[in-house]
Amino acid sequence: MARPASSWWLAFEDPSVPTAPVPAITSLTGQNRLIAAQWTPPPGVTVTSTTVTVTATGQSPVSVTVSGAGTTAVLDGVAPLDASGAAIMWSVTAVCADGIGGMYTSAPVVGAVGIVKPTSALTGVPVGASGDIRPSVPGGYAGLTPISAATMTSTLTHTAGANITGYDVDCTGSSVILYADDITFRNCRFTGISSNFAAQIGTNGGSVWRRCTFIDCEFDGQGTSTLAGSIAVNTGDWVTRSFIRCEIHGFIHLMDNHVGDIRHCYLHDTVYQPGANPPTTQTHSDTFQWDTPSSGTGVAIGPIIIQGCALVTSDTDTANSMTQVGQWNGTSPNDSIVGMLVERNWFHGNAGGYFFAAFYPTGQDPTQAVWRNNTIGLNVGTTGLFYPSWRTGCTWTNNVWETTGTNSLGQSVTAGQVIT
Repeated sequence: MARPASSWWLAFEDPSVPTAPVPAITSLTGQNRLIAAQWTPPPGVTVTSTTVTVTATGQSPVSVTVSGAGTTAVLDGVAPLDASGAAIMWSVTAVCADGIGGMYTSAPVVGAVGIVKPTSALTGVPVGASGDIRPSVPGGYAGLTPISAATMTSTLTHTAGANITGYDVDCTGSSVILYADDITFRNCRFTGISSNFAAQIGTNGGSVWRRCTFIDCEFDGQGTSTLAGSIAVNTGDWVTRSFIRCEIHGFIHLMDNHVGDIRHCYLHDTVYQPGANPPTTQTHSDTFQWDTPSSGTGVAIGPIIIQGCALVTSDTDTANSMTQVGQWNGTSPNDSIVGMLVERNWFHGNAGGYFFAAFYPTGQDPTQAVWRNNTIGLNVGTTGLFYPSWRTGCTWTNNVWETTGTNSLGQSVTAGQVIT
């Protein structure tokens, strides 16, 4: 077996000597913060491990190591867009080791990750659906470990930095509550509902910030309409949360938060419940509810990021909204949006209500909301895109209609037409 160092040296001295063998990247598939890579090993080398790394200017490298002679890997956490909303170009390399000191590095291959419209197949627990490049859970849903929400709370959510992976969580008896900071849930399914929430991701002990992340998780409300204001995930007043490639469906409201980010998720099938939504008797369903904390006034909403998501609602009540931002107390002039970015999403449905509703005191309209490069279906609400019809200080750029036809506002539009 040729040693790489001497081979390169001999090649320098004598061009007739073969250069060191190298691996070659043969395929890259990028979507929704993932890159799936395939490569061929260096000829004539017994490979003991391969490390694949993606790098881009201004971004932290992402690496994964595959033991043995494996030739495929999936890298997670690769940002698809930069701060301006443009696609990030990543350089991918594979480095093979032979176990005796030899290292063989492929030529770099450059590509973009891209954002693919989320569906049930590409979000939630990866069970091996067609087109899904994520590593699937062995056994699919049957491979998840059954657990009650109460048991998960008492045994798994008290350790800071915990990684909770591969559970099928029954939330019919109680909700999940965090007792520690920086917890990550991955490949978990939360089904059913207790009280108003499937996962009450709040804090125990008062005004202490917690962080939590859900990656490749599903929240299934199972069409529950017997509980007023049922919400899939309510993260309380003191929680920063992230949702990545999650599927959320089957609740009256799908999410109620005021700080965090939601990326590449599929939110769909809100549940209609006539006449039972507190604090009034007016019924409505919101895909998102972004509210100032109930603990007091003068606390800002944000930062909020909604990126690469598909949002589909089906209710027809005129009080519905696709995204709703407002105040819990409703009157404080100190509450505000401090940063809201909504980009490269697909919005569809909600023919009975508003596309975006903001509830603020007069003169306190949000001024730090950026809407760019979103695709919007024809059924956006019969009352209007915005409630109230504010755009003062907001950035609205290159948002387009999805299809050709007459929208629910009675306007004739064409696919790709910029919404002004």
